[in-house]
Amino acid sequence: MSGTADDPATADDPATADDPGTPHDSGTAADSRRLAVLDAAEELFSDRGYLGTSVPDITEYARVTPAEFAAHFDGKDSVLLALAERLDDDEFDDELIASLRETSGLGDLVDQLAVYWLVQARHRAIVDALREASLVDHAFAAGMRDWWAVQLEPWAEILEALSESGATLPGTPEFTASLISEIASAFVTSWEGSDRDGLAMLLRFLETGLLG
Repeated sequence: MSGTADDPATADDPATADDPGTPHDSGTAADSRRLAVLDAAEELFSDRGYLGTSVPDITEYARVTPAEFAAHFDGKDSVLLALAERLDDDEFDDELIASLRETSGLGDLVDQLAVYWLVQARHRAIVDALREASLVDHAFAAGMRDWWAVQLEPWAEILEALSESGATLPGTPEFTASLISEIASAFVTSWEGSDRDGLAMLLRFLETGLLG
C-alpha cells in the first residue's frame, strides 16, 4: 500500500516529516523573530522616540517581514506593551538592595525604590515611550493609569505602615506613593553618578521628608 498524508504508516515517518520541500516554522525561529522585533523597537525608540518610529522602521531594522511582525504583534503599541512586560525579567543586585536597607529607615520601600530606579536607569527608552504613547492615545493612557495604580499598591501599603509608626505623609498613602514615584523619576533622570550613590541620596532625601 502506498503512503498518503492521512496514512498513519507515513504521517509520523521522520523521512517525510523533515522533508525540506515542506516549509514549516519552528517555535524557536518564531521566538527569535519576536525577540528581534522587541530589541529593534527598543533601540529605535531610544534613537528616534516612540512617535518618531513606525512599524516599517521596526520590521526593516529587525529584518522581518510585515507578515512575520503581524504574527506576534497587532501594532506599535502592542510592541511597547511587550517591552514593558519584559521589564519583569530583569535581574537586580540583591547585595546592593540589602546594603541600602541596612542604612535606611524606610524598610520594604527600599526594595521597591531600588527596583524602580534600576528599571528607569536601564530602560529609559521604554519608560519615555510609554509616556509618549499615553500623550497621543487616550485609551492607552487610561490603561497605563490603571496599570500604574496597581504597581503602586505595595508602595501605599508600606507607606501606611510607616505612617502608623510615626512617619509624616503629605497626603494619603496612595497620593504619597504617586508623589514619591515622580520624585524618584526626577532623581534618576538627572543623576550622573552611580546607581548606588543615587539611590542612597534619594533614600536620604525621602527619609528627611517622611521620618524627620
